[in-house]
Formats: sequence, C-alpha cells, structure tokens
Amino acid sequence: MTRGWYTETGEYVDWATNDHGAVLIGYTPQTVIIADPISGQVEYDREQFESVFASRSGQCVILSAEEN
Repeated sequence: MTRGWYTETGEYVDWATNDHGAVLIGYTPQTVIIADPISGQVEYDREQFESVFASRSGQCVILSAEEN
C-alpha cells in the first residue's frame, strides 16, 4: 500500500490519511478562521494552525479571483 511518494528532486512526500480540505477565510495576528466542511466555520489559534500547516509540509492550493 502506498503511503507517500518521491518528488522529482528526491524529496519524500508523506500521504496524510484521514485528512480533508478546508478554506482559510480570514485571519488576525492571533487567530485564523477556517471554513471546514466537517466542523463549519471555526476559529483557531494562529500558532496552532501554522504548526499543523507546517506538519503537512505547507501543502495547499491557492485560488484567486481574476478581475475583468
């Protein structure tokens, strides 16, 4: 069973199991607000959030709206 993969540079990327996506919808110097499909809108301590984000190797998808 695959638990991860190697990138083209040889770095191993661990596959996080039992994980899901969430959307960062706001932040202050002390907190972040997340839209979580399981828990709804949740506010977390920013230091805690950044620790979890770092533990996932900073994996994210960035979406932006392009103005016409």
